[in-house]
Amino acid sequence: MTNAIRIVVAVGLIVGAGVVHGQWTGRWGTPPALAALAARYQTVPLVLGEWRGEAFELPADQRAMAGAVACLARRYTHPGRGVTVTALLLGGLPGKIATHTPDICYAGAGFSLEAPVLWARAYGPDGRRAEFRTALARRSGTSPSALRLVWGW
Repeated sequence: MTNAIRIVVAVGLIVGAGVVHGQWTGRWGTPPALAALAARYQTVPLVLGEWRGEAFELPADQRAMAGAVACLARRYTHPGRGVTVTALLLGGLPGKIATHTPDICYAGAGFSLEAPVLWARAYGPDGRRAEFRTALARRSGTSPSALRLVWGW
């Protein structure tokens, strides 16, 4: 095989690998599965039993930093108890989302976190289990706050 043929084959392999990688990572657009996921997020009801939801917008720069293509941001309030829960569902390719977990994100925003612990919950008629991580995040200063964070994959 001549050097010219080797070069052509090598360039073909490199370009082919780049195209495959670009398709896998969504380099040239949102993969159809993620677009469908974003549409499914909009079907989550605003009323869940006695809980009443209110949508809010997560800023575009924060969604981009997390790598979120799909986003659902809601505050659900239970009127009888006066308790509010914030639900944030993010969907995207695993790169940024997997490295931008709440224990990293909230620590970067000035919160101190307890060590995350495993929290499991049974659901459905067959008793399947959903596993999450949970941690308490606290911030002191002029506007102190404490948040219970729960996240899963």
